[in-house]
Amino acid sequence: TAGRNLLEMINGLLEMARIEAGRVTLNIEPMVVRDVCQGLLGLIHPLAARRGVELELDAAADLPVLHTDVKKFQQIVFNFLSNAVKFVTAGEARVARPKVTLRAEILRAEGEGKLRVSVIDNGPGIAPQDQARIFDKFQQLDASHTRQSTGTGLGLAIAKELATLLHCEIQVVSAPGSGSMFSLI
Repeated sequence: TAGRNLLEMINGLLEMARIEAGRVTLNIEPMVVRDVCQGLLGLIHPLAARRGVELELDAAADLPVLHTDVKKFQQIVFNFLSNAVKFVTAGEARVARPKVTLRAEILRAEGEGKLRVSVIDNGPGIAPQDQARIFDKFQQLDASHTRQSTGTGLGLAIAKELATLLHCEIQVVSAPGSGSMFSLI
C-alpha cells in the first residue's frame, strides 16, 4: 500500500510538471462514452468493494460518439470517481449505504447540446467556501495528520488542468450533509 501510494504521488507530480511545462499533447480520437464509463467503473470497483461503496452507471445507450483525448478524459473522470469512493466513507458521520453514481447525459440549452459526465456521491459534501480551493495544488480539506484518506492533493488540480486542455469545464455542486456532484462538461 505504501509503495502504491508513493507511485501515485510520483505520477501525480510528474503529470503536473508536464502540464505546467506545456509538454502535454492531445491525441483526439472517437470515444463511445458509455463504454468508457463502464470501463472506469470496472477500474474503481475493487476500491469501492473494499470500502462497501455501491457503484451505479446512469448513461443512455444512445449517447453520441465524442471526439476527444480518451486517456485525458478517463483520467479526469477517474480522479472524480476515486475521490468520491474515498470520501463517501470518510469521517465520523458515515452514510448508512454509501453510493457513487457515474452519470452521462446530454444537456440541451439554446439549441445546443453538451455532454455532461458527472460523479455523484451521497457523502459528507463540501462547504461552499471550500469548493474553489480543492482545485489548488496540494490542497486537501482535511490536512491533519490523523486524516482518514491518503493522497497528495493533486488529483483535482490535474483534472482542472486537463479539462482546460480539452476545452471542457468542471462544475461542482455540493453542500455539507448533501453529498457532491463533480461534472465534466
